[in-house]
Amino acid sequence: MKVPHILVGVNGSTASARALEWAVVRAVAGHTRLHVVHALGSSNWMDPYGLSLCWPMTWCPAAYWGAEPGDAAEQLLHDAAQWAREYEPTLQISTRLRKMEPAAALLEEGLGAELIVVGRGHNRAWTLWPGADVASQVALRAPGRVIVVSADDEVRV
Repeated sequence: MKVPHILVGVNGSTASARALEWAVVRAVAGHTRLHVVHALGSSNWMDPYGLSLCWPMTWCPAAYWGAEPGDAAEQLLHDAAQWAREYEPTLQISTRLRKMEPAAALLEEGLGAELIVVGRGHNRAWTLWPGADVASQVALRAPGRVIVVSADDEVRV
């Protein structure tokens, strides 16, 4: 059985920094530990403004394939944990880098979590297919409480 904890996903975005801040405050207030997760999943996305010339001489959206290097991912986790320790030196913090898609990683790591905290950017309107937003996937599929944090607010789902 896993010890209850607050789980927060980080990815280097402003929304995930706000989620980390929210999770740290909640972990301190609840006298529980914090578990910080980053998923090193590759992402396939479309840029609606990035057009490229397709065959036969027509314009089509540019597709990109990207994956973060492991060193940058480890540094991201280190920086998140360091920030949390500076905020509250007595807070118990664990980190984990997962090599899988972000929503799946958060759902798996969140088993037994008291609360899962995720960030959502303001670019939700640009989602080109249902369920592409990690925060939405986690909120819909998590068995427990999920807090979705943006730069301005947070919503319990």
